[in-house]
Amino acid sequence: MERRRRSAEPLTLERIVEAALVELDASGADGVSLRGVARRLGVHVTSLYNHVPSKPALLDAMVDRALSGITPPDPHAPWQERVRTLAVDFYQALAAHPALIPVLASERGRPTSPGLFAVMEAALTCLSDAGLSPSHQVSAFRGFLAMVMGLVITHTRGAESTLEAAELAWREAGMAGLSTERQALMAL
Repeated sequence: MERRRRSAEPLTLERIVEAALVELDASGADGVSLRGVARRLGVHVTSLYNHVPSKPALLDAMVDRALSGITPPDPHAPWQERVRTLAVDFYQALAAHPALIPVLASERGRPTSPGLFAVMEAALTCLSDAGLSPSHQVSAFRGFLAMVMGLVITHTRGAESTLEAAELAWREAGMAGLSTERQALMAL
């Protein structure tokens, strides 16, 4: 059996998640494993189980860490501004770790990550304030997720990667055939 050298730093959930995010960025979501994270940290895989019981728990912790910088928008701002702020923050969080998108898209019809719940709650509150019914809020939130994740995928695969360019392209492509009333609605 291979002997691991002891790390000078104590093993913490934060160190495990950071190592897992490095592995995710290097190998993609399918490349993340508890063994690989342990190897990256120079510890035995069983030592990780004191902090993370399973790979799904590790993935949730990774999502939480990636989304931790997103704060709920100002509740007194107009709903359109809150949705825009949330979309920009969500975009930036995912653009830092685009390989998390398959994790979010796969089993996240039933989110288990508190970080994703916070984004969902903030978005649904904005959509409720916009006057949408609960079922339309859910549909709009799914569209919100798809739009932001799609932009991240597009931009991280070599396309121009500035958010301003993305907004401009999206508006130009989507607005051309819309009525003035619809353009105002889509302008958010």
